Amino acid sequence: MKIPPLPAALLALAALAPRPCPAQGQPGYEELLGSALARDPALEALRVEAERAAIALARARLTRDSPVLEAGTGSASAALSDEGTELYAAPGASLTLPGGARIGASSVLGRGPSGSYASPSLSLGLPILRGRDDEGVAVERAAAAELAARASLSRRRFELEKELLAALKASFAADVGLAAARGAEARARRELDKARTIDGAEPGGLAYRRLERELRSKARASRDAEDALEEALETLAELAGPLPEGPPGEALPLPSAEPDLGAALPAAESSPEVAVAREAARAAAFEAAEAKKRVSLSAELGASYSTSSYLDSDDDSVLKGSSLSGGLKASFEGLELSLGAARDPDAPSLGLSLAWKPAPRGARALRDRDEALAARQEAAKVDEALRAARKALARLEAERGRLLAGAEDAAWELGFARDQAAAYSGWRDRGMASDEEYAEVLAALRECESRSRAAFLDRAIWALELRALAGLPGSGGGL
Repeated sequence: MKIPPLPAALLALAALAPRPCPAQGQPGYEELLGSALARDPALEALRVEAERAAIALARARLTRDSPVLEAGTGSASAALSDEGTELYAAPGASLTLPGGARIGASSVLGRGPSGSYASPSLSLGLPILRGRDDEGVAVERAAAAELAARASLSRRRFELEKELLAALKASFAADVGLAAARGAEARARRELDKARTIDGAEPGGLAYRRLERELRSKARASRDAEDALEEALETLAELAGPLPEGPPGEALPLPSAEPDLGAALPAAESSPEVAVAREAARAAAFEAAEAKKRVSLSAELGASYSTSSYLDSDDDSVLKGSSLSGGLKASFEGLELSLGAARDPDAPSLGLSLAWKPAPRGARALRDRDEALAARQEAAKVDEALRAARKALARLEAERGRLLAGAEDAAWELGFARDQAAAYSGWRDRGMASDEEYAEVLAALRECESRSRAAFLDRAIWALELRALAGLPGSGGGL
């Protein structure tokens, strides 16, 4: 997005908002923010969810990328007879590598009164055409879930900081309202005193009662403003914990860094929400592509050798010699076909097996359609996230000029109020201004200072929203 050049004077004026340093021992803005983050149960729940999502992703990757070792004793037995004890065992082990290759080793062992025998064998299985990669699908799903969990955690953190800034702004606004209400009450009281002492208005007269009613109205407005300030401070304390002591305009802290209203707006594609939507769409597309793999084909090779001292009733060795075997296994839509061939010491052999487990009629078409729709849905969510990000960026660009103009006005008014307060201070010392007039000027200065702080917080909220859209950490850093 093209950014118009910003006047250097406006950017300089935007930095004039007062940012009081908290008194010694009083919490600053970072401390208030840290307290708000620590006190929020929703943030803690999202932090745990993000950690669990990271663990789930690590486990899914381990399952996909780690070889699987299996070992066992197989069937073992001992038979007792008059001739003696016969022992039998068939231990074996296998190793399945990532990608589907499998290596196996086993042996048939026996020992009895007539002798002993052993028949070790090796096997190798190789995938030729892999079917649906369930482990890969699990990794893609876990990666999308982990990114979404981290984005939710970051989003909640930004929401909390924005709530804190808004609560500070509400407190300053309530402080402005109280200053204005007290100033109006002071003016109404002076008007009533003037009417009584100078104009000679009688307490029971209509003009006097009109001014008295005005004073009562302004006093009631002052009480309402005090209640509003108290409510705003209670809301802030509920969010961030104990607040600094003193008047809000002097005690409440502000972020230490001046918001950069001249910062370039990021591209919509950098939004974390867009990244989450794209990762989910990629996972859905991967799953849909894997679901289309209906055929699998694998090859099996085996070899065994036996030397035996075990003699049968004809004095022939049992399991004597070597053998080789091979086979192919294919599956398609619930149909499994196995072909095998073996060369034994005596004669070659061929084998065939066929199994069929049909799915309900139309189930496959419905599943394919559902997975395709899921992929389309996630792709639509990407477009939706991009549109929302572009809309948010356009709003930030429109607000930039308004905030700069507001900063200029607040800085000018604050400078004027300070000059006026300094002038009235000197006039009061020389008897040219009353204490009431000087108090009214000080109230106006306080109002301008609070308004300037509120303008600063508006800029801080703008900068925070910009960081959120750019995927950058908040004021307190990453989580």
